[in-house]
Amino acid sequence: MVQLEFSASDTLHQLIQFSPNITRKMEKVVKLDNWGYEVTTSSQACISAINAYYHQVLSYGREKHVILEAVAHDKDCTLANILASHFLHSSDPSKASFFLDSAKSNLEQATLYERLVFDAVSYLISKDRDDDVAYELHAKLLKEFPRDLVSLKRAQVLCFITGRPDLSLSLVHQVLPQNKGESFIYGMLSFPSLELGRMKEAEEAAKRGFEINKQDSWAHHALS
Repeated sequence: MVQLEFSASDTLHQLIQFSPNITRKMEKVVKLDNWGYEVTTSSQACISAINAYYHQVLSYGREKHVILEAVAHDKDCTLANILASHFLHSSDPSKASFFLDSAKSNLEQATLYERLVFDAVSYLISKDRDDDVAYELHAKLLKEFPRDLVSLKRAQVLCFITGRPDLSLSLVHQVLPQNKGESFIYGMLSFPSLELGRMKEAEEAAKRGFEINKQDSWAHHALS
């Protein structure tokens, strides 16, 4: 009788060969986005497109569609899909729903950062959202990941729509210690300050923001 001996590596190889799920889990790769937060993707091109989208959002650029390139580079990236869904939810609800489903289907492999962004954005674009809950989900996200200025921008727009500049200003103060000297943060500080009639604070923040980035629209607004 011939005895067959298998090493641990042989057994692992067999498991991988016959189990696509194990293969996917072992191939999980994370890269860092512009904020320094982990995103599950093996595609640097996907990350570059996400970072380009961040800049477009913060600068009120006309090329926010660049987020669709991120999905094209990695169709399984939860962050790329949920941001694409947010971008399209008003102009193309059908495609937005497709990207939302894609983001949800890959949550198991997503990082904590991606899951919190998914929670905040998916609720924000839901049909029967409660604005207070939408705000709280963004506040929770920013507590864990304060350098995410695009999520701060989404929350501030929500506060503007609901007439709560006090909450908008509170969020900026919450994340300011981790973003001192960063582009756009001082324009985001000046805007709710201006709405609340805190003219001196608004002007000081806007001037600092303008010194850092002369393309900061909210800094321009406060100084005009």
